[in-house]
Amino acid sequence: MIKGVLSVLLLLNLAISTSWAQSGFQLGFGAGTMLLNQENKAALFFSELADFQIEGGVPYFVNFNVDYAFKPHWQLKSGIQWRWRSIKLFEGQSETKTILSVPLILNYRMPVNKKKDLILGFNIGISIDNYIPNTTEKFYTIESQNVLTTIAHKNYIYNGAFLSFNGALRLGLEVEKNFESHGRVGLFVMYNHQRGNTAKTISVVERTVYSSDIPTQIDHVLKETIEFDEDQTGYMIGLNYYFNSFQANKK
Repeated sequence: MIKGVLSVLLLLNLAISTSWAQSGFQLGFGAGTMLLNQENKAALFFSELADFQIEGGVPYFVNFNVDYAFKPHWQLKSGIQWRWRSIKLFEGQSETKTILSVPLILNYRMPVNKKKDLILGFNIGISIDNYIPNTTEKFYTIESQNVLTTIAHKNYIYNGAFLSFNGALRLGLEVEKNFESHGRVGLFVMYNHQRGNTAKTISVVERTVYSSDIPTQIDHVLKETIEFDEDQTGYMIGLNYYFNSFQANKK
């Protein structure tokens, strides 16, 4: 199985490197994870019972790269990136939140070790992002002795006014190892500054406490709201594979 996958990649590499590379275009793919800056939990507390909490998981991403080298040390990097993240809600409930991004990055490259064929790249640019809604509104209840808890859960997503897209600033470094006709591999770290107040998970929790003496009589009602910020500002760390070695467009 592994030998078959490697054979397919080798054939793709040979086909792409003989056509796209001559025109300055380079194709590749990558994957990685994110280290987020913001607090990863949001909770409220009721005195009668335990607290409720929303917890965000670690984001992951995959990307397909389309780069264009217009000078020996300069290239434009773009493609499509798909990011996803699991959000844990109450009582074992969870959701997966996704973002589709198109990066537009200016890259400057220079060799740092010609003997080992290592290249250092500096990246600066933006990404055009679209949060993809996957749920509407959910209601569910939890009963415990003389306490009834109702939860109204909904998502707030604001995709910007310009063609329903948001944006992020990106700045980072990439170290690549060139394998000549076998392509190249790059390790990158990219700081992604996401626009604030773009996506939230909002849960309104209402707890009705009934009298212990008269089960139908309401003693008191508590109501609180949890807002969990889903904006993904932090560091992207991942690996890229490119089907060909770096060749600038010399026309």
